Formats: sequence, structure tokens, C-alpha cells
Amino acid sequence: MKNVLFEKMSLLSMKKKTARTIKFHPSVTVIKGQNDTGKSCLVRSLYYSLGAETHQQPTWLEDNVCYLLDFKIDNVKYSILRAEETFGLFDSDKKLIGTYRSVTNELTPKLAELFDYKIQLFDNKKGSSVIPPPAYIYSFFYIDQDSSWNKKFNSFDRLHQLSNWQQPITEYVTGVKPNKYFEEKIASEKLKKQKSEIENELKIQEHVFNKLRDIKGEIVLTYNIKNFETEIEELMKEINHINQGVNRFKSLLTGLYSELSSLENQKQIIEKTVNPNYLRTISTLLMY
Repeated sequence: MKNVLFEKMSLLSMKKKTARTIKFHPSVTVIKGQNDTGKSCLVRSLYYSLGAETHQQPTWLEDNVCYLLDFKIDNVKYSILRAEETFGLFDSDKKLIGTYRSVTNELTPKLAELFDYKIQLFDNKKGSSVIPPPAYIYSFFYIDQDSSWNKKFNSFDRLHQLSNWQQPITEYVTGVKPNKYFEEKIASEKLKKQKSEIENELKIQEHVFNKLRDIKGEIVLTYNIKNFETEIEELMKEINHINQGVNRFKSLLTGLYSELSSLENQKQIIEKTVNPNYLRTISTLLMY
């Protein structure tokens, strides 16, 4: 994972119309104060703004607080804004990188890309491996004063989504199993899945083949070259017969065009030789 440094935390209560900004030292920040002065709320706000569901007091949730966290990843500045279940991620120029409504499906893949963690764990609901939401990674770095003393890795809510996650998270964070291990593991799982699909397909094909063999017995393909020669000869005779018919129609069509041309010539000769006065005389006699 990359080096993450918190720079500034801003909180705004939409209900009380109050706000506060806390700046952190670039090396070490010590938070101290009397009881009920907000020390735990501040620490929880850091993780809550990054998508972890902390053990919060009901009155805190009722204040309808918006959270803005400025942080660095390997000296590259980012900001994340959380308002209820909506997140907005911004770059160093305060330009919006993206908005996210789902921590598991939308925000987690983006944070995994920024923080550079490749670990994947088994999701009970989906029945497949997924990138663990941020709370699983943060749980190794944060001990909640109200709940973690009685049960380890119990600093955040909603950690029942993934099963048997404590050991792989510990191995990953401590460097026992780095990113390369999980990248190879994911590739291996994909190959195993492809192998399983191919094996299932082969079983289906073998089942179908056995059924056909039981019904029809052994299928033997036979062919005879002579049969194909006979079929070719018959096709050639049919083609020749069709060509002969085409030639007959061509001859008939040629004769009809010649006769039409002759009639057209005769018509033109008649129209030129007949006297127009004679035609008028004939027309007059016919009238009487």
C-alpha cells in the first residue's frame, strides 16, 4: 500500500448550522482533551469520511454532518467529501474525479486503485471474491475505545459481509503476502474457474454422446465416389437441357424483334406515300 497522510478535516452540521476545521501536523498529531470533548468523534470522522462505518453515537448521526477530508497519497493531494451515503472525490485542483453512492461496488474499487491494494476476499452474499471495503483495511490501524477491548478487529460496523478476513488482512498489511501474491491468486482462481467450466461442458457433451450411442448404436459414415459421379452427370444433363431452352428462347426473341422492326418500316413507308387529299376525300364519302 502507498503512504497516506491526513492534512485537514472539516465538519459541517446541517442541523446545528455549525462547522469546524482541524489541521493535522505533517509528522505526528496528538489529540488530547477532557472527556466528552469530541476526541473519538474526530478520529472516527477520519475513517467515516473514507467509507468506513464506525460505532457512532445516535446523537452524532442526528446532527446531519458533512465531512471533508484533505489527504495525500505519496505526496499527491486529494479531497473526499461525504454527505450521508454519497461520496465525492476531488484531485489536487479541486476538480471532481467521481461521485459514489455504493461503498462496496463504487467507492472501494477507486480507493483500492489510489491506495494500491490488490487483496481480494470471499463475499458470502455474492459467492465470489471481491475487493474488501475500506473498513477491513482500516481495522488493522484503529482500535475503538468502546468496542475493541472486548473483541479484536471490532472497530467498525458491517464487517460480517466477508468471512475469515482477519488473517488475510493481517498478512497483507504486515507484508507477509504482498500485492503480487493476491494478483497471482486472482489469476489462478480465474484459471480454475475456466477449467471447471470446460470440465462441466465436457461432461455434458459426454452425456449427450452416450445417450446418442445407446439409441442409435455406433454411427458409421460411408460414402461412394461412384454415387457422386452419377449425381454430377445428372446435374450436367440438367444444365445442358436448361441451356438448350435458353437458346430456343433467344432465337424466338430475335425473330420477334426482326418482325417488329419490319412492321415499323412498313408503317413509315405507308405514311409517306399516301396522298393527304385522297384521305380527306375518303373521309368525306364515308360521312355521307
